[in-house]
Amino acid sequence: MLEQELRYKITKEKAQEIISKKNFSKPQKQTDTYYEGYFEGIFRIRESNSQYFCHKYFKGDSWEEWEVEVPLKTAMELKKALESQKTINIIKIRQKFYDNGIEINIDEIEGLGIFCEIEMVGKTKKDIRAIAKKMNLEGEIKEGYVQLMKREISS
Repeated sequence: MLEQELRYKITKEKAQEIISKKNFSKPQKQTDTYYEGYFEGIFRIRESNSQYFCHKYFKGDSWEEWEVEVPLKTAMELKKALESQKTINIIKIRQKFYDNGIEINIDEIEGLGIFCEIEMVGKTKKDIRAIAKKMNLEGEIKEGYVQLMKREISS
């Protein structure tokens, strides 16, 4: 499915303000391990309450992705098989709100800070920017968490 997403770096106070206005999930720790290499796009294994395997590749200005929940044993086997292609780990505490095709995530990412990420399927970035404007979000960040973390590590 074609997913559009935008993210904004926010303060702890702004995160609390956003969370207080919607029915967000409880905080959940997620560890995303990303792999790049001899394949198109990137692979991600997400460890949280469930284990997910995801293949993402860039299509125009959007990510095309498919994601499947896999048993823990399968996730660990995939991690072992892909180890030589490992790029980076992103460790975050995520709170999620989902309504009418709009997913809003508040992500506190180790080493990067706090972000508000808005995702929609089958919509445009213009649609997301309109939502962000209603939420008084400014300073759209073009890069994904992987690119931000790579830059942070190299500086």
